[in-house]
Amino acid sequence: MVPVCLSGQRTLAVQQDVLSTVQQDVQQVSRGLGGLEDLEDLRKSLDAVIQEVSAAEALRDHLGSLGENLDHHSGLLDLHAATLAQDLGRLRDLEATSYDGRLIWKIHDFGTRREAEVRGQPPCLSSVPFHTGRCGYKMAAKVYLNGDGEGRGTHLSLYVVLMPGDFDALLPWPFRQTVSLSVLDQSGAANHRSLSFRPDPASQSFQRPPAESASNVAVGFSCFVPLNELLAAHSAAYVQDDTLFLKVKVDTAGLEHL
Repeated sequence: MVPVCLSGQRTLAVQQDVLSTVQQDVQQVSRGLGGLEDLEDLRKSLDAVIQEVSAAEALRDHLGSLGENLDHHSGLLDLHAATLAQDLGRLRDLEATSYDGRLIWKIHDFGTRREAEVRGQPPCLSSVPFHTGRCGYKMAAKVYLNGDGEGRGTHLSLYVVLMPGDFDALLPWPFRQTVSLSVLDQSGAANHRSLSFRPDPASQSFQRPPAESASNVAVGFSCFVPLNELLAAHSAAYVQDDTLFLKVKVDTAGLEHL
């Protein structure tokens, strides 16, 4: 009977060893399965990150496209603003111009503008263009409030210029019309200061202006009126409320109106 018991004990021990081995294997498998679960979670997290990166890249591309569109529209807006400013300038010029050979030029801030000329900026002022008719000569006035040439620092200098016009091909050249220049009295006494000249047909200033030029050389009077008389006149008010009025009148007699 004893050998049988010993044999049973040995069998039981072997079975216990097998069971222990199986338990260890089960634990290892369980740990392996737990690692697979972690790996699956990691894969899911990685997929989510990849989706977020893709979404961020798509957003970046979209923002880049919006930036390009913004730059394009901003450029168009700047172009339209420049065009509008140019059109407004042309409209103001059209409102101020005349077609009867006369120009009344109102100059504000006389003192400030004259002081600017004393410092050399700007050297002169130019009026808006005016015309001797709807299809006539195109002209403008120029003034040096602190004088030009012989009159610099002592006189007001006043000139006119011929400018390229749309109808020059139909007009007689050289320009031969008498021109009168005036500084207007604002006191009501009509003590205007005026000087006139008749064009010299041989002068280049009165030939047809080249189309590519801004104007011909100015013609007029460098010593038009002494500054001390302009500023301290007793029988006239040439500068009043810091404002000066100039006038140009072209004699249009004999001109054929197209």
